[in-house]
Amino acid sequence: MTDIKPKIAYIEIECPIEDFFDEWEDNGDNIGVEPTQKDYNDWAFGTAMEFFERYKYELDNHLKLK
Repeated sequence: MTDIKPKIAYIEIECPIEDFFDEWEDNGDNIGVEPTQKDYNDWAFGTAMEFFERYKYELDNHLKLK
């Protein structure tokens, strides 16, 4: 029997903090408001979902094995 190690396939999506801050500052509702970790987490999740919707038929280019 071969020695096969199980793997986890995941989609790697970068969510640069600089992009978050740029969008945060561009949003007129956030003037004078400091972002929180929850704000970044929500933004990162939304970014990932948008990526998934946009590329759902091309995800094989973005799949990684761990």
